[in-house]
Order: sequence, then C-alpha cells, then structure tokens
Amino acid sequence: MKTTQAITDKLAIGLSLACITHCLALPVLLVLLPGIAALQLDDESFHLWMLVAVIPSSVYALTLGCKQHKRYQLLFLGFIGIVLMILALLLG
Repeated sequence: MKTTQAITDKLAIGLSLACITHCLALPVLLVLLPGIAALQLDDESFHLWMLVAVIPSSVYALTLGCKQHKRYQLLFLGFIGIVLMILALLLG
C-alpha cells in the first residue's frame, strides 16, 4: 500500500512541476523568442492532456493521503485546486 501511495504522490508532484514549468516558461519564451509564436502554441490540446493526466493521479493521491493522516482540509484544498484547473481550461 505504501509503495502505491509513494508512486502516486511522486507522479502527482511530477505532473504539478511539469504544469508549473509550462505555465512559467511559456510566457517567457513568447517574450524572448517572437518567432516561437508561429509554432501554434495556442492549441489547447496540451492543457487538456495535462488535465487528463493530473486529475486521476491527484484524486488518487489525495484520497490515499487523507486516509493516512485524516486531515480532511487538505483533501478539500486539493479538490479546490483541481476545480480551479478545470475552470481555467474551460473558461480560459
């Protein structure tokens, strides 16, 4: 059980880091390299596939962690984060 939780925690952290890297690096690249705008990075499929990967792993990791430490406010905050990511994709 702990092995599964460790793997899903690491997966969720890795996907979150990939999201942070993407969100911070893309505006910088667009400012520094005007030619990159011609590569059509405005396609939303990247964000959709990131959510497809992030949501199941995050929900699984949050529920396993909550079962272990019984801190339900962290589960609530995690789900708020997931909802905000979904809303950013739908409304952005």
